[in-house]
Amino acid sequence: MRDAIDQHYADKGKYPASLDALVTDNYLRKIPEDPITRSADSWQTIPAEPDPSNPSAEPGISRRRSGADGTALDGTKYSGLEMTGQDSEFRSQNSESQSRVSSQKLSGRSRKSWQ
Repeated sequence: MRDAIDQHYADKGKYPASLDALVTDNYLRKIPEDPITRSADSWQTIPAEPDPSNPSAEPGISRRRSGADGTALDGTKYSGLEMTGQDSEFRSQNSESQSRVSSQKLSGRSRKSWQ
Protein backbone atom coordinates (compact mmCIF):
# COMPACT_ATOMS: atom_id res chain seq x y z
CA MET A 1 0.00 0.00 0.00
CA ARG A 2 2.98 2.29 0.61
CA ASP A 3 3.94 2.00 -3.05
CA ALA A 4 0.38 2.87 -4.13
CA ILE A 5 0.37 6.01 -1.97
CA ASP A 6 3.77 7.06 -3.36
CA GLN A 7 2.72 6.34 -6.96
CA HIS A 8 -0.48 8.38 -6.48
CA TYR A 9 1.63 11.30 -5.29
CA ALA A 10 4.09 10.91 -8.19
CA ASP A 11 1.28 10.78 -10.77
CA LYS A 12 -1.04 13.46 -9.39
CA GLY A 13 1.26 15.70 -7.36
CA LYS A 14 -0.83 15.16 -4.23
CA TYR A 15 -1.56 12.44 -1.73
CA PRO A 16 -4.85 10.51 -1.95
CA ALA A 17 -7.76 11.91 0.04
CA SER A 18 -8.47 8.46 1.48
CA LEU A 19 -7.44 4.83 1.19
CA ASP A 20 -10.59 4.26 -0.87
CA ALA A 21 -9.26 6.77 -3.42
CA LEU A 22 -6.40 4.36 -4.11
CA VAL A 23 -8.97 1.78 -5.19
CA THR A 24 -11.17 4.25 -7.09
CA ASP A 25 -8.14 5.59 -8.99
CA ASN A 26 -6.92 2.03 -9.76
CA TYR A 27 -3.76 2.10 -7.65
CA LEU A 28 -5.04 -0.88 -5.62
CA ARG A 29 -7.60 -3.58 -6.41
CA LYS A 30 -8.83 -3.47 -2.83
CA ILE A 31 -7.72 -2.16 0.56
CA PRO A 32 -5.55 -4.87 2.13
CA GLU A 33 -6.29 -6.27 5.57
CA ASP A 34 -4.50 -4.87 8.58
CA PRO A 35 -2.36 -7.90 9.50
CA ILE A 36 -3.07 -7.42 13.20
CA THR A 37 -6.84 -6.87 13.14
CA ARG A 38 -7.45 -8.95 9.99
CA SER A 39 -9.78 -6.21 8.77
CA ALA A 40 -9.48 -3.78 5.88
CA ASP A 41 -11.65 -1.27 7.75
CA SER A 42 -9.44 -0.74 10.81
CA TRP A 43 -6.58 1.29 9.28
CA GLN A 44 -5.84 4.68 10.81
CA THR A 45 -4.60 7.22 8.30
CA ILE A 46 -1.95 9.86 8.93
CA PRO A 47 -2.39 13.16 7.07
CA ALA A 48 0.39 14.55 4.91
CA GLU A 49 2.05 17.83 5.76
CA PRO A 50 0.19 20.79 4.23
CA ASP A 51 1.66 22.13 0.99
CA PRO A 52 3.15 25.56 1.81
CA SER A 53 2.67 26.69 -1.80
CA ASN A 54 -1.05 25.79 -1.65
CA PRO A 55 -2.25 26.07 1.97
CA SER A 56 -5.93 25.77 1.04
CA ALA A 57 -5.46 22.34 -0.57
CA GLU A 58 -6.46 19.24 1.37
CA PRO A 59 -3.25 17.50 2.49
CA GLY A 60 -4.45 13.94 1.83
CA ILE A 61 -2.98 10.90 3.55
CA SER A 62 0.69 10.05 3.41
CA ARG A 63 0.80 7.01 5.70
CA ARG A 64 -1.33 4.53 7.55
CA ARG A 65 -0.99 2.52 10.72
CA SER A 66 -2.72 -0.37 12.38
CA GLY A 67 -5.99 0.37 14.15
CA ALA A 68 -5.49 -2.54 16.54
CA ASP A 69 -5.88 -2.26 20.27
CA GLY A 70 -3.31 -3.96 22.43
CA THR A 71 0.41 -4.04 22.95
CA ALA A 72 3.22 -5.81 21.12
CA LEU A 73 5.71 -8.05 22.92
CA ASP A 74 8.21 -5.18 23.12
CA GLY A 75 5.63 -2.99 24.91
CA THR A 76 4.80 -0.80 21.90
CA LYS A 77 1.11 -0.12 21.41
CA TYR A 78 -0.19 -1.52 18.12
CA SER A 79 -1.88 1.80 17.38
CA GLY A 80 1.57 3.43 17.49
CA LEU A 81 2.97 1.08 14.85
CA GLU A 82 3.11 2.57 11.42
CA MET A 83 2.98 0.21 8.49
CA THR A 84 5.91 0.57 6.12
CA GLY A 85 6.79 -1.34 3.02
CA GLN A 86 5.26 -4.78 3.06
CA ASP A 87 2.42 -5.33 5.48
CA SER A 88 4.58 -7.65 7.55
CA GLU A 89 6.94 -4.79 8.44
CA PHE A 90 6.29 -2.29 11.21
CA ARG A 91 8.01 0.82 12.47
CA SER A 92 7.37 2.30 15.87
CA GLN A 93 6.70 6.02 15.80
CA ASN A 94 8.80 6.32 18.94
CA SER A 95 11.82 4.64 17.39
CA GLU A 96 13.70 4.83 14.11
CA SER A 97 14.61 1.17 14.33
CA GLN A 98 12.51 -1.29 12.37
CA SER A 99 11.36 -4.63 13.63
CA ARG A 100 9.91 -7.40 11.57
CA VAL A 101 7.14 -9.63 12.67
CA SER A 102 8.96 -12.92 12.81
CA SER A 103 7.33 -16.13 11.81
CA GLN A 104 7.02 -18.81 14.44
CA LYS A 105 9.75 -21.41 14.31
CA LEU A 106 8.73 -25.00 13.92
CA SER A 107 10.02 -26.88 16.92
CA GLY A 108 11.11 -30.49 16.75
CA ARG A 109 10.74 -30.79 12.96
CA SER A 110 13.40 -30.48 10.37
CA ARG A 111 12.95 -28.38 7.27
CA LYS A 112 13.41 -31.48 5.17
CA SER A 113 10.26 -33.09 6.58
CA TRP A 114 8.17 -30.19 5.19
CA GLN A 115 9.49 -30.52 1.63
